[in-house]
Formats: sequence, C-alpha cells, structure tokens
Amino acid sequence: MRKETNNFRESRHQSFNGVFLMFFADLIKRIKQNIYLIALPFVSESVRDYILYFYLGLIALVVLQFIYTYVLFRKYTFYISDDAFHLHKGLFKRREIEIPFDRIQNINLQQNFLQQILSVVGLDIETAGESKAEVQIRALRKEDAEELKRLLLVRKHEKLSEDDLDDQFVSQDERKDKLNNNLKYNETVVFQLGFFELLKVGLSSNILKGLSLVLAFIAYAFNTFSDFHKQNYDEFLTEQITTNNHYFTGQLLLVFLAVFAFIAIGFIVTAIFTILKYFNLRVIELDQDYEVEYGLFNRFKKVLKSSKVQTLEFRTNPVRKLFGFENAFVSQASAEETSEKNKIGLVGLPADYVKLFFKILFNGRVLNEQSFIKLKCQLFRLRVDLSRLFFTMIALILLFIWYQSSIYSFIILLFLSVLLAVFSYLRVKKSYVSFSDDILKIGSGIIGTRTTYLEIYKIQSIRVSQSVFQKRRGLSSLTIYTASGSLKVKYLDAKNIQKLTNYLMFKIESSKQEWI
Repeated sequence: MRKETNNFRESRHQSFNGVFLMFFADLIKRIKQNIYLIALPFVSESVRDYILYFYLGLIALVVLQFIYTYVLFRKYTFYISDDAFHLHKGLFKRREIEIPFDRIQNINLQQNFLQQILSVVGLDIETAGESKAEVQIRALRKEDAEELKRLLLVRKHEKLSEDDLDDQFVSQDERKDKLNNNLKYNETVVFQLGFFELLKVGLSSNILKGLSLVLAFIAYAFNTFSDFHKQNYDEFLTEQITTNNHYFTGQLLLVFLAVFAFIAIGFIVTAIFTILKYFNLRVIELDQDYEVEYGLFNRFKKVLKSSKVQTLEFRTNPVRKLFGFENAFVSQASAEETSEKNKIGLVGLPADYVKLFFKILFNGRVLNEQSFIKLKCQLFRLRVDLSRLFFTMIALILLFIWYQSSIYSFIILLFLSVLLAVFSYLRVKKSYVSFSDDILKIGSGIIGTRTTYLEIYKIQSIRVSQSVFQKRRGLSSLTIYTASGSLKVKYLDAKNIQKLTNYLMFKIESSKQEWI
C-alpha cells in the first residue's frame, strides 16, 4: 500500500454526523410508513383517553431508534487494501462487500439538503452489472470523501496500467514512471453556467410542472374556503345577475386575467425549481473522464464516461432558440431503464458547446447533420390521432347538449379541438429516424424538439412490430433497445424499416468496438 492510501488502510467510520443523518432518514421513513398510526389520536376519541401513554410510547420508540442507529453506525466500517475496497455493515445480519479496483465504474459524490445541514457528503461506488450503486456511504466529511474518491480512482488506473504493462517488455524504471503518472489527478472546468444563463434556462423550461403545482394549490384553497363562503357567494351572484347588465362581461375579463396570472405564476414557479435544481452547474475534466455537478439543496455530482454513455438527447423550443442555447440529457448504461430523473442534465449549452459535448461523449466524432439519411413517419399517424380526436369531440358535444352548457363552453371546446389537431400534425412532422455510418438519430416533439443520438455499435437489440392497421398500409414501428432503455418510432414505411434493420444488424455484428 502506498503512502497516500495509509489514511484508509485501517477501518474507518463515517463522520459522526452520520449518526444523525441515518437517524433522521430512518425516522422520516418510519413516519411515512406509520402516518395513520401517528394520526390516530386526532381521529379517534377512544385513543385520546390514553394520549399520555401514546406519546410516551412514541418517545420510547424514537429513543430506541436512535440507539439502534448508533450501534449500526459503529458497525459500518470500510478500508482500502492492496487489491480492493472493503466494506463491513449490518447489525443482526452482517454483510461484507469487497470490490476489486478494476470493477469500479463510477464514483459519485452527492449532497442533499439534510447532508448539507450536517456538513457531510454521500459517496456512491458503481460497478459493472449493478442497477444501482453497490456501495453507498451516506455521511463522510467532504475532505475525506474527495480523498477516498481520488485514491480509488488512482488505484483503479494503477491496476489497469499494471495489466497493460504485464505484456510489455519494459524496464522497472519505466513501469514505475508509468504508475506514478496515475497519481496526478488534474481538474479542469470545461463548462460553467452563470446565474443569468440559468435564469434563461428556467424561463424556457416546460411550465406544465409549475402549472400543476399552482393548480394543486388553487384546488386546495378552493376546497378549503368554498364551504364557508358558498352561501354568501350564491346570494351575491343572484343579486349581480338581476341588477348588473355588464356582470358577465366583467366576469369574462376577470377569467382572462386569472388565466394570464395563472400562466405567469406557472413560469415563475418553473423557473425557481429549475434554478434550484441546476444551481452552479459545472462540467469538470478529470484526466480521461468528466464530472457533472449541480444543485443547491440537493447537490448532484456524477461522472460522465463516454464508454458508458448510451444516448445523448438535445432538447430545444422556440424560446431556447431565441436565447441561443439547447439543453442536453445523457443516459448511461444501467441494469434497469434510466428514468427521466436519473438522466444527467447539461442545460444552457450554446451551439459551440453542443458540438463540443457531442465530440466528447461520442469518442471524437463530429456532429454533421448532412451525413444523416432521414426516414419520416407517414401521415397515417396523423389520421389515427385525428380519428381519436373526432370520437372524443363527439362525446364532448353530446355532453355539451345533455347539460345545456353555455356558448362560452362551446367556444372553448372548439378552440381545444383545433389546438389538439395542430399538436397532432406537429408531432407527426417532428417524428423520424435517421442514420449515418455510425450514429443513429431519432427525432420527436410537438412544440419543443427532441433529437436523440446513439452510437450504432451500442445497440443491444432491435424490434420491428406491426399492428393490424399498420400492416394493411405497409407501415411498421421500430423499437431500439440500449443498456439505458428503449426508443420507439411509429408509423414508418415497412420496406425502409426492413432495409434499416438489416443495415443496423450488419453494423452491430461487424463492429469490434467494446463499450462496457
């Protein structure tokens, strides 16, 4: 063991603040699991007679939980040996984990709000073949976490270098120089997002999440106060209808103002959430790898490896085009499908950085849109969407007649119908699949545009499917499976899809590149 690893040669614990972190995390988990039991005194009169004993029991359980957490914390130890990282944990059921250095894929640091309060950092060690981090250390001092990460990466590179040098006829001095070079761990900031650029990202984000939160709050407020004011409001409404001829005009104006305020607040809420999520976004070059970190209350820090990258997705919309940037989201190989939440976000990228990160993540390849051959979706998909819309409209019109709704309801219904028809057309127009010599490209979107790139040799399998309606019209659907999930394009010409499938299978089987 070299001198720099002596700090971790003996068994080490997490930071003592880890006791409180583990305690609060377990306590919150127990509260969620037993929320109905905790609320029992508030809904049951029979339990209220024993309220003192109830709370004494809760206090005893909390104390026992803390004792259990402390003993568990003392049993959680780890150290570095000459060949592997070792972890021992568990109280009644002891578990020992040994991870050889060459099995380590990624080492990620993260810090949620509670960890920031307790001044600790979480460290995850990912290995090949695992759907999630095999080792999760939740409470280390920041200095210890960064040092442990550095040492593990150094030992991993040393191990790989030793394996490479075993087959080479080199002197002992050359071998020593090669290994010593791995100890140099340089960091260079490649990209950093300023606050005003981040604000633009927030203002150009999808406001549906913000609108849903605002709508939920309005619904809650309405349900809370409607029962108290319903009678007074009904009397006020009757009086206004009988005495004020301009009441409906004023109400219509009020509705438009309310809708405008609703959308404006949705933009603000979405922008705030985006700023908090991607606060101080940085991309750091770590020798051969790259690390992405962002977040205010929940600090996200993850390693980007071109060998693990499966898909690179660029998202834009009219507002982002106006501001002159795109958002990129990276999916890396995993034993389970990568969710939207687990994708690595690189937001606010100007055009030059879009090309730069494409080159970085796709092994030096240059983004050349002219080299792609495009296969677009057939307009039959639009006919399917419009037919669904037609039957939906028939049902809504019948409801309109049945309940004898006002002319305003009919106007809103007509407007929504036209809007849905336009959306259906845009979705068909933006859906396609295209390919070059080594890259597959898939387009989708409605108002915004999503362009997904993946290297052909990383495709795991391909599925071509046909429904009864598609078969009659010579159409097919194409599904591409990767190590991070699947991508699907519907209503493509069956003959072209067959040719594309044959081409992709040939490229996959003839490729000698390894990526995992």
